[in-house]
Amino acid sequence: MTLREYSLRWEAYQLRKLSEEEAIASLAWANQTVQATTGTKHPKPKFKRFESFFDRNAAEAKIRRQYGDTYALPKSKKENVAKLFLQRYEEYQQLKRAGRIDQTAWQREEAD
Repeated sequence: MTLREYSLRWEAYQLRKLSEEEAIASLAWANQTVQATTGTKHPKPKFKRFESFFDRNAAEAKIRRQYGDTYALPKSKKENVAKLFLQRYEEYQQLKRAGRIDQTAWQREEAD
């Protein structure tokens, strides 16, 4: 077995173990929702979402960074929103330069 193949198999093993940990965390989450609460008069669950209890994406990203995988990991929602905003803003600027956006259209609509 080559070193590259060994490394690939070890990464696959760690990802498989991560899936097992997620299953265990899922069981612990179900148990925690029943038992672990905060407050005495009106008890509330300690963790509101499973992601705050067990963050699989962060654990998987840590494993993948160890091996320097070059493919893209899922980005956070904030990054996607910012990227979409910049893309739409650039489109707006292009349309504005081309004279296809009427900045005074809202004034005419109010007059009607």
